[in-house]
Amino acid sequence: MSGEVDRRSTDELVATYLADGVVHPITVFPPDDCPPLLAAVRDVLTRPGPAPAPSQEQSSGRLASVSGTQSSVPFVESRHLDSRVVFDLCTAPPVLDLARGILGDDLLLWRSTIIAKPPGGAGFRWHQDFGGVFGAHESYGLEPPLHLNVWMALTPTTRANGCLRFVPGMPQVLPGAPSGPGQRATLLTREEHIDESRAIDAPLAAGEAAVFGDRALHASWPNETDEARLGLAVRITLPQVRVRSHFPGHRNILISGRDALGVNPLAPPPA
Repeated sequence: MSGEVDRRSTDELVATYLADGVVHPITVFPPDDCPPLLAAVRDVLTRPGPAPAPSQEQSSGRLASVSGTQSSVPFVESRHLDSRVVFDLCTAPPVLDLARGILGDDLLLWRSTIIAKPPGGAGFRWHQDFGGVFGAHESYGLEPPLHLNVWMALTPTTRANGCLRFVPGMPQVLPGAPSGPGQRATLLTREEHIDESRAIDAPLAAGEAAVFGDRALHASWPNETDEARLGLAVRITLPQVRVRSHFPGHRNILISGRDALGVNPLAPPPA
């Protein structure tokens, strides 16, 4: 994969992130790389990976069910564990450069999810990703809660086909209510805590990404076009953060620096 240096320095991108909790767009790979990468990811989606299909009780209220689409977890979840193509996207030099600037040199790749919003796919309501995946009366999926989210566009994302939206500068965790009855349903932020007058859209060209923290208040528009929108969500944390296994056999991959404490099970990068 070839690289392309963003015209802004890493220091400038980090400063924007620290002020707003989100920075976009950053260039991950140049336009000429997009068609073969998209074809390679679509090939990955033709076969299942290591994550098992969740039960209805587990998946209710997660992104797929809220969007009205059938869960495709085995095909989209944590494919960096078995696909070199997905792993290389997750660890592209611009991603690692900015992640190191925000979190430091020691980095753990915790999750990745290929996210397809089909034609007519619903929008997703305002929420924060603080704490990882967890349910009521359950400890956080990450302890202590800390991670960075890199949402990478594999196809162009626009307001018409469901791009992300953000309310910049959110400094605290807001009260939420479960989006459904599922064990680990996404917590949706209560409307009285949202000032939509401050909301911004984050359209991305293919090969660009939005990088945001776990307190960033975000949502997405519905897809009102006749083509699917495809993206890759990459979640990065620190080796000293205890990560609850996302599914049986789930492992983390050290992608930068060293793991001095060994609190999480690690896997090597895929071949």
